[in-house]
This record gives sequence, structure tokens and C-alpha cells, in this order.
Amino acid sequence: SFIGVKVDERSQADGYYSTISIVYEQPNANLKWRIVVASPIERNAANVIVEGQALFASLCFIEGLGFVACITLFAMFYRRRTERAVIYSDVRFTSTFILGCAILNLTTFTSLGENTDESCMLRMWSFNFTFALAISPLFVKV
Repeated sequence: SFIGVKVDERSQADGYYSTISIVYEQPNANLKWRIVVASPIERNAANVIVEGQALFASLCFIEGLGFVACITLFAMFYRRRTERAVIYSDVRFTSTFILGCAILNLTTFTSLGENTDESCMLRMWSFNFTFALAISPLFVKV
């Protein structure tokens, strides 16, 4: 976990620390300690992906490619829905899974832009929600 510490106005100890805690116990000696190790860390304010960076273009290209691949696969699958192999795979569930994967590819767009409270919540929930949405047809199919 991370903690922020503000000692006083002149202190060198102010800042952010990464903490790890473990329990040290000696049952025969009736001794139980909690050992906390705090290591100072630097906080980077430039951890955003904005337009004009190479990573921005790379992420847009890769997620767009993944989305197009899923939509193409869905179109090919839907076009051949009357063939025996596709019928046996149950077109409804498999098509829903493929569309869920296409939407899952689009969640990478949430990692672009400035960091705000809303965007952090969106980043956290969008992947988990769309992953559950994409994988649920497979659970229903079984």
C-alpha cells in the first residue's frame, strides 16, 4: 500500500512511502509484533498518455486493429451461420462473445487522457465490466 506523510513544514521526511507489514510472532514467549517497512517513493505527475505521444498512437492503432479484427470475425461468422460447423457452435453465444471482445478492445481508450477521479474510476470498472460481459456467453453456453 501507499501512504502520504506530512511531518512538519521543514521536514525532509515528507512525501510518499510504499509500505509492507508482516506479523512476527513467538508463541512460547508471548510475543506478537507487527513489523512495518516504509520505503520512500517518488511520485510521477507525468503518467498520462495524451495526443502527440508515440504511445498514444500505438495504443490507438493496436486497439483499433483488435476491434476491426473482432468485427471482421463476427461478420464472417454471421455470414456463414447456416453452415453445419457454425450451427453446432451456437451462433448466438459465439457471436455475443465476439462482440463482447470487440467492446473489450475499446476499453483501452479509457487509459488515454488526463488523470481525473472520474477517468480513474472509468478505467478501473470498464475493463472488468466488459470482460465479464464478453466472457458470460461462454458460461451460459456450457
